[in-house]
Amino acid sequence: MAEKIFVPNDTWYRKFVNTLKSNYALLVLAKLLNPGRRVEINNIERDLKKPDARNDVILDVGCGDGYWTRYFSKYVTRAYGIEPYEVDLKKAQKYANPRTEFVGGTAEKMAFNDGTFNKVVSVCVFEHLYNDVEAFREFNRILKPNGSVHATVDSLQSPYVTAEHTKWHMDACYCKQLYTTESITEKLKRAGFRNVEAYYILGSRISVFWEVTMEKMGVFAFFMLPFFYPAILLLERKPRTSGYKIFVKATK
Repeated sequence: MAEKIFVPNDTWYRKFVNTLKSNYALLVLAKLLNPGRRVEINNIERDLKKPDARNDVILDVGCGDGYWTRYFSKYVTRAYGIEPYEVDLKKAQKYANPRTEFVGGTAEKMAFNDGTFNKVVSVCVFEHLYNDVEAFREFNRILKPNGSVHATVDSLQSPYVTAEHTKWHMDACYCKQLYTTESITEKLKRAGFRNVEAYYILGSRISVFWEVTMEKMGVFAFFMLPFFYPAILLLERKPRTSGYKIFVKATK
């Protein structure tokens, strides 16, 4: 099967954002000040913080500019990132620290040996995969026995999200699919995983409004942060019955 990746349109806004990302201080600031992303990272890093993860080697799938790979690396022995887009891969490699390494490639076909990693982590990437089940089988292959996946994915399964916005999101964010807790669980099990745990996050009305506004306004939404940041972190301390995104973990 031929490898495929989505190639984003090189719009003026994307050029503008990439220009901002070339400034490392602004890049870090944007990552730290996004309350929705903070909720996602809190869920992913929960197991990485455990003492028995100290000697782990992890893979960040769809690592982008590598910021979160570097962030996760403080908890483990070594963190690898894999990224298909050359412009983002170069940023990741430029800022790599001694515990991180970044390679080009797609999730559906990776060059790593069987049983290389203790954990696979990913921040909102699976929805962009052309063949997610094929990628999940690759995760299973490269994980050690009892290795695990820890990821967030786009869902938009919320009464506060309109059908019109869902369609817009699919097009604007280059999504191949969106997930429910049932669909992501079924696909991971089909790829050979067990003990799948999936639940909705970012499900409050305020959190969903923030996510929609961020997508529509981009970096300009950060002017509203003084209100949204503390409110979202307070409201999103527990799993939701519906939500803009899903956190999922599974064991090989």
